[in-house]
Amino acid sequence: MNKIKSLTIIAGTGVRIFDVDTSSDDPRGIGEIISNGMEFPDSIFSSYAIKNKKGKIISRVENCPVVIDYFEEPLTKEESEDSPF
Repeated sequence: MNKIKSLTIIAGTGVRIFDVDTSSDDPRGIGEIISNGMEFPDSIFSSYAIKNKKGKIISRVENCPVVIDYFEEPLTKEESEDSPF
């Protein structure tokens, strides 16, 4: 499963962006964004937890329109050998 790199919330009050901070050791930076939503037969419940680098949840986003960017996962050796590029 791919890890979330950034989460952009689109709301009537504006746009808010949460980016995972991989470039510093600042414990106040965002360490991880976790998706923990659920899918039901007639609806979808979307939920995201934003954690700091110490693992503490600093924000939750539920049932909002969002744009998600994922980290690029490097290809495994088998995948790169099978790739036509």
